Amino acid sequence: MKILLLVGMAVLLGVADRAFCLSMAPPRPLAERVAEAEKVFLGTLMDRVEDGDWVRGELRVDTALRGVEEKQQIKVIWRKRVGDFQVYDAKQGARGIALLGDKHEGRYWLRADKFEPVEKLDEVAGLVARKGCGKPKVPSFEEWVKAGKPLPEDRMWTGGTPWFDETKGERRSAEEVYEMVYGQPAKGGAKAGAGGRFPAHWGDPPRVQTRDLRPLPGGYGQGSSTLANWIKANMEKDAARAKGGAK
Repeated sequence: MKILLLVGMAVLLGVADRAFCLSMAPPRPLAERVAEAEKVFLGTLMDRVEDGDWVRGELRVDTALRGVEEKQQIKVIWRKRVGDFQVYDAKQGARGIALLGDKHEGRYWLRADKFEPVEKLDEVAGLVARKGCGKPKVPSFEEWVKAGKPLPEDRMWTGGTPWFDETKGERRSAEEVYEMVYGQPAKGGAKAGAGGRFPAHWGDPPRVQTRDLRPLPGGYGQGSSTLANWIKANMEKDAARAKGGAK
């Protein structure tokens, strides 16, 4: 009986230790986390709902910095506790700077290292504005070829590799693959005003794309149907905003 009790206590202490390490582990440098974040903004927590150890809510975008629009609602989730051990929590109406990237159950994680104090707004805005912060540099076609024509590690292609066109049963040229991967012409540079790729307020292109190649809307060269649909949707949103503002 005593042995079983000691084993049980050891297990409970082990869980507590892991939870403690999870909550007390120092966050990575702010600049590094800002650079990696998909969405960066000052927001207010709305519609907070508890579900056991989990809490769900929505962050209203008050000041957009990257990948979002003002007044947009972003779904978030976090774990409030592990057993009796408090891990992290945020109250209804809490304001902070969201650095969102990873997801769980279709919602972005919200934790202490993802929700910075409002006082850091100027610092975070400066990091976002820094040239190239959080956005990998798009190489020119010549630079890409010289580097060995690598495919971005954060991109996935449904069904296999973009180097082979299954519809034609033949290998694609380097120019075709470059345009598919980076969404800009292999020769002649990027579309004027595209910032090397696309408008910053569109956020990041879809990571998972089909392997077909077609002309992209808006003069953005060639790319997959997935990318084309993403561009079209963003252009339609821009047109709707412009139309609304003209009223």
